[in-house]
This record gives sequence, structure tokens and C-alpha cells, in this order.
Amino acid sequence: MVSYVRQYVSTCVVCQRSKPPRHAPYGLLNRPWGSVTLDFIEGLPESGDERYNSILVVVDWLTKYTVFAPCAKTTTAEQTAQLYLDKVFPFFGAPNSILSDRGSQFVSCFWRSFAVLLDGQATLSAAYHLQTDRQTERVNQVLEQYLRIYTGKHQSEWTLHLPLAQFAYNNTLHSTIGVSPLFATLGFHPKLFPSSTVAGVHDPRAAAFVQDRAKLVEACKQGIERAAASAAKYYNSGRKPLSLTVGDQVLLRTRNLTVDAPSKKLTDLLVGPFVISKRVGQRAYQLELPQTWRCHPVFHVSLLKPFRANRALRAYPQTIPDNSDLAARD
Repeated sequence: MVSYVRQYVSTCVVCQRSKPPRHAPYGLLNRPWGSVTLDFIEGLPESGDERYNSILVVVDWLTKYTVFAPCAKTTTAEQTAQLYLDKVFPFFGAPNSILSDRGSQFVSCFWRSFAVLLDGQATLSAAYHLQTDRQTERVNQVLEQYLRIYTGKHQSEWTLHLPLAQFAYNNTLHSTIGVSPLFATLGFHPKLFPSSTVAGVHDPRAAAFVQDRAKLVEACKQGIERAAASAAKYYNSGRKPLSLTVGDQVLLRTRNLTVDAPSKKLTDLLVGPFVISKRVGQRAYQLELPQTWRCHPVFHVSLLKPFRANRALRAYPQTIPDNSDLAARD
């Protein structure tokens, strides 16, 4: 009797659509700079010849390495894509997913612009994988504190201190991963000041230096692996893997969709079920959505929930009609 009740409750369609999730988020990290966060620090005094008044903050979820790029408060998604291409892409390549609190429309526009800049080589891997993360907020607080201390009365000169601020932050031990973001990324600790003595090009110790350097690089590679594993373990401790296959039925979260309903709060948290038609990358899936829905059909696994079918029901009517136009929410 107990097992029957549990089975009945777990397959309740209304409950699956309406109740908030209690499980850990789905999706695990698997490579540095695979998932990044984008945020902006605004309200700064104009600085430099370009009269910058904001900072684009890009954080790698795995290594915690952070890039600070001066910009304007009016920076658009297209301009953000160009900034990413100039400041991040040459060193770390393209990410798999973008996290931002600026809305799904901003991220979608960013991806399209990024693809154009790369001559169409970048593709939108997942739709609406967004969340406001406290990680970037902490980075912003640290940066603001640094600039506050070192600019003093000369607040309009904050752009001069930004490169050193980025180095100082990334070369400092990070409590989450146990090493500095620079070490987790590069495998060595960069020197703040050059050595007082430099060996000559004909120094007989050059060969020994090269050998020692090779050993150091190999040791650093192992250090990167350990640091990455440590970071992934910390991040994944609050998440859980989810294995889905083509043909499975899933529910889709509506938090990043515009739903034609009188009240968003009283609308189902999930809609569906929808059939998975394709797996995209490691953590995204393409769904068979109604053709009238104006949204990208590929979604990150964190926005999906496995649907438990109730065999007693032959059909599962949608709470949102197929003829309603769903679109990205600003």
C-alpha cells in the first residue's frame, strides 16, 4: 500500500508542474571556462580617454579566474560580445554556457553577436541557462573595495588600477579551490616583480634550467588537475548528475519564458511533458516544442525535470495552450 501511494504521488501531473524543485541542481562542471558568469559594476566615475564608467566582470565557474574589462554603462549585448572576444576568447576560447542576471534576451543576443564575430563558428548551446549567482557579487565587492582603497581622492583614475587589481585578485589564494585562480588556470604562480639577476644567454646553466622548467610544467599540469578536481567537487556537491536520453519525456521550467497568464506567481512552474529529440553537448537537450512557441528549443539540463508518467492517464493536457506564443523574457 505504501509503495502504491508513493508511486501515485510521484506521478501526479499537477504536483510535478506546480511544486518547486527540492533536489540539487542538475549539471556538473567538466572543463575550465566551460561555464562563465557575466556581470557589470556600474555607477563609477568616468575614467580614461574613453570615459568608461562601468566594468564588465567575467568569472570562470571552475577556476574562479576573473577578467575585468572597463566599459560604458550603455554597453549592449553586441558590444559585450566584442569585449569578450577581445579580453577572454584569445586566452580561453568560447564557453559552453553563459550565466547572467541581465535576462535571457541579453544572453541570446550575446550568443548571436558572438557567432557573427566568429563567422558563424559559435552556436547557441543552451537557451535560458541563467541565474543570479552570489559568486560574482562577492567578486564585485572585492574589486570595489580594492579600487576604493587605491584610488583615494583620485577616483577618476580607477582604470589605471584595473590591470593590477585583476592580477592581485587572481594571484590570491581562493578558499573555494585551495589555490589561486592563476595557479588553477596556468599551473604556476606568476612573479609580482622581476628577479634582480638575469642569467646570460650563454650561461651554462641554461640547459639545466630548461630541464627543470619541463619538470615544473609537468608538475603544474598535475596541480591544475588536482585544483580543477577540487573546484568541481565543491561546485558539484550542491548539484547532481542527470542522465537523459532521446525519447525521454521532461518538464520545462517557465521562469525564463513569457507566459500569457494573469499572474506569473500563480502559473505552473513547469510545463510539458515534452519529448527529447536530441542531445546537444554534455548538458543541453533539444525538445519537441509546439511550432507556435517562439523560443529556442535547446535547454540546459538545469531547466529540465524528468517526467514521471501516470499510466492511468492517456494524455496530459498542457496548462499553456499550444497556440500561445512563448518568447524569451527580458
